[in-house]
Amino acid sequence: MKIWTLAPVEDRLVDELVRRHSLPRPIMRALAVRNLITPESVSAFLNPTLGLLTDPFDLPGMETAVDVIWQSIGAGNPIIIHGDYDVDGITATALLVQVLHGLGARHVLPCLPNRLEEGYGLSVVALEKVWPADRSAGCPLIITADCGTGAHDAVAWAAQRGSEVIVTDHHEITGSPAAARVVLNPKLYPGSPHTDLAGVGMAFKLSHALIKMGRQREIPSAQTFDLRRYLDLVALGTVADVVPLIGENRILVTAGLKQLNDKPSIGLQALASVARIHLPILAGQISFALAPRLNAAGRMGDPTLALDLLLATDLEKARELANKLDHANRSRQDTETLILNDALKKVDNAFQPERDFGVVVGGDGWHPGVIGIVASRLSSKYGRPAAVVSFNSDGEGRGSCRSIAAFDLVKGLAGCAAHLEAFGGHAMAAGFTVRRDRFTAFAENFSAVCRTTLQSLDLRPVQSLDAWIDSAEEMAGILEVLPQLGPFGAGNSEPIWGMRGVRRRGPPLILKEKHLKMRIDVQGVEIEAMAFGQGQREIPEAEMDVAFTLEWNTYHGDRRPQLNLKDFRQEE
Repeated sequence: MKIWTLAPVEDRLVDELVRRHSLPRPIMRALAVRNLITPESVSAFLNPTLGLLTDPFDLPGMETAVDVIWQSIGAGNPIIIHGDYDVDGITATALLVQVLHGLGARHVLPCLPNRLEEGYGLSVVALEKVWPADRSAGCPLIITADCGTGAHDAVAWAAQRGSEVIVTDHHEITGSPAAARVVLNPKLYPGSPHTDLAGVGMAFKLSHALIKMGRQREIPSAQTFDLRRYLDLVALGTVADVVPLIGENRILVTAGLKQLNDKPSIGLQALASVARIHLPILAGQISFALAPRLNAAGRMGDPTLALDLLLATDLEKARELANKLDHANRSRQDTETLILNDALKKVDNAFQPERDFGVVVGGDGWHPGVIGIVASRLSSKYGRPAAVVSFNSDGEGRGSCRSIAAFDLVKGLAGCAAHLEAFGGHAMAAGFTVRRDRFTAFAENFSAVCRTTLQSLDLRPVQSLDAWIDSAEEMAGILEVLPQLGPFGAGNSEPIWGMRGVRRRGPPLILKEKHLKMRIDVQGVEIEAMAFGQGQREIPEAEMDVAFTLEWNTYHGDRRPQLNLKDFRQEE
């Protein structure tokens, strides 16, 4: 049973917003809940234009990085782009490859690590595979995408061979940064306005700075290069990496979604087709349809399949690659289900909510590419930080964590460092390695750290509402202006509305044995409501309160409101 709460905000602030902007009161209350209470902040939020982006040269080290890259382009040296195997890293790699090609680089060599063989980040093993055999073109410059801040060994290896490394990254820093020529990571500068950028956002900043410097130097390729053509990649990677869709991320995703819908790349056209999604593509469809298919390649082994799709210039080839990714995603889903069921059996037998504040589970031979998703499922089910570990035959365990808002995983893992070989990541998602003989000690330590932080908190699930709605007419008014509040995602969740005292009309339907569909009466107006994943819930016979998001249902060409129920209860 969820605790329902109305997000707190002062009525006088909402009154002032309504007076200034003439938008429906529930909409203005949702903005105030998001701390958008000044005319300037509301205007910037409702009109997220590219002109509001900050100067890329505001990032420390950017001028040096760009100068080094232009020197390398001018000398005709090879440039290695070393990315990461998730969607953020793959899109960042694809962006830099295409920008460098467009600016005149002759030899651009993309490199993505195999999750199963090389693991995360810039590594010597991965560099050796792509290192050019012919050195007549000069020492390669290495640019990382979404990784590399702590890659001391790989940076030193490159330096011994006469190569410089430019790091673009956004991950939390757990030690000193590697001795690269430049490390472009806003996490090095607490308070920086860029700390929320994804890896592809940092790659975009580097690309923007390259073009600006190129134009200042009157380089022809920079004069004609249009970076907006690649904003669909930026939107894709930003949404997929679940960074907050506020500030510059909101600007980039808004422009990127426009590019994705108006003139997408050939690869993304093919991927959208195989995923059976239609225009307009929204941020939610990136999260649930496009990103999982691109991620599947890296999760199951080799991510170059996804990179090849994003770089494709032939539609037939793109369709072939998209179908392969779709097949890999189905394989990933099957593997995930098997591991999740195994993990649930282990956890359910021992979990006690009043005692356990962290969930830790491990298994032999679990596919390391999907344990992050399993950790996310466990964290959601139990409302606790969750760590899932896959052990190989040598006793080495690869772990993946997912968290809840009240617990910072990087800090939590730091408290367990004595038992770990390595760790890193973000507050909400992180990875680590642990030996089998240290697993029990780590599990106990992790649970103790979670307990210290969480035991004084009420961890019961909460259903927060942005505003109560009183009528079907008010609902229709909200729907007309709701798109202006998007794109929705992390940091800018879709508003959840509440309505009191509605009654169900007719019998409910159970779809696919798990989804609930019903029609409800709102002051004499019959409206369709869907409750995904809630098919087994008991529905009150009398009046009930409902919590929901709103959308237009355009099935069969009609346009009518639809409620997507997040929760419902007997009327209070």
